[in-house]
Amino acid sequence: MGTRCSAAFAASAIFVLASASTGSPAVVGVPGAHSSSAVEIAMNAPDVGVAQGARHIESERADPLNHAGWGLFSNPGTAQDGMIAVHTVYPDLGIGIQHGESLYAPTMKPPNSCIEMTTAYGKPAGAELWAWDWCPKPGEQPGPGKWAVLSDPSDPFLSKYTKRAPSGNGRAYLVRIKRTDAATNTWWASLFNYQTAVWDPWYTSSGQPQNAQPSLGWDAFEAYSTVDPQTGDGYYCASLANTRFDSINIRLLDGNSNVAATSANSSYLSAGESPFFCPRLSFNTADSYNSWTVFGGP
Repeated sequence: MGTRCSAAFAASAIFVLASASTGSPAVVGVPGAHSSSAVEIAMNAPDVGVAQGARHIESERADPLNHAGWGLFSNPGTAQDGMIAVHTVYPDLGIGIQHGESLYAPTMKPPNSCIEMTTAYGKPAGAELWAWDWCPKPGEQPGPGKWAVLSDPSDPFLSKYTKRAPSGNGRAYLVRIKRTDAATNTWWASLFNYQTAVWDPWYTSSGQPQNAQPSLGWDAFEAYSTVDPQTGDGYYCASLANTRFDSINIRLLDGNSNVAATSANSSYLSAGESPFFCPRLSFNTADSYNSWTVFGGP
């Protein structure tokens, strides 16, 4: 399993000045090649079951890596009760571990949430899905509270929770992170079960988020890389050739309402070591702002 510095990305304040950072990737519009119907159909689907939690404590990296992130960030005062989106995943995409690199694409966390749902790449075997717990028990550190190894053919995860992605050659899952109790700041992460047409609770956590900017909310592409001195690119970059990462129909939840992400309630920001030490990557918005694509060219 790949590792993640608990002091980075969400725990840092790098996105406060993100829009002013230098070397930000170009953001361009692309034709709406996505399908929002899965979100629209599932919004009113029932919740069935109780989320189970498990703790897994990960050590922080000994050596810092180049870190960059780009994606949609909700404006202050919006998405206070959750977010929902369709995320693509490539179960067999391996980016290697010999240089400690990790890729979180997409990764989603609503403002003040205890849970971040992350499609994690950082091992040769392929992808994992993490429920990153930002509200760990006393004495513990933030880390994956629950995970699934998506490359495991014996795991029913793919048949239950994914469909073929509407674009690219990967799979896609529908994920929701929702606050269920404001007084205790309790959050549930749920996955839409395509076999039963209901939301299956996957992980729950409550308390005070242990990061420096808990009020930030995002749906983003995030990379930790090590530069190959022979090429000047991150070692991970070659693995992303012709691979398309999508977050589709991002919805912001507030009370009993949900709205699509727009330029009025959110912004696309970039921060860190742009352009990600991977010049093949392009960063695009689609579907009138509420979807994004990061594409690794040839």
